[in-house]
Amino acid sequence: RSRNITIEPEAAAADQKRVDIRLTRAGTGTLPIEVKRDDNTDLWTAMQDQLLERYTNDPKTGGYGIYLVIWHGNRRNGCKSPPKKLAIETPIRATELQAALEAIKPNPRFAVRVIDVSKPHD
Repeated sequence: RSRNITIEPEAAAADQKRVDIRLTRAGTGTLPIEVKRDDNTDLWTAMQDQLLERYTNDPKTGGYGIYLVIWHGNRRNGCKSPPKKLAIETPIRATELQAALEAIKPNPRFAVRVIDVSKPHD
């Protein structure tokens, strides 16, 4: 707890759902953070289906949320391919994934961040 900010992992959200991380500042509101790995089956839909429809519908969020993706690169199976309807090539770099997710974010109040944890030679 710092500057009256509380960080809660797996915090309760609307309709009996649980957001990955919730930041709460007394008197200000809450900020939901949805976290995915680059190979998660919900990578391309979680912003819409989870962050928008489940977590930022709480009036305390003001519609703001963060979509955080952990990029592991080629160490495992690689990035989950986007649905064909998005007409996006499968990203091969963290920066490409960042740009692709920014292009499809359903709310301008969302921040999208891809954190690259791959080895330099991946």
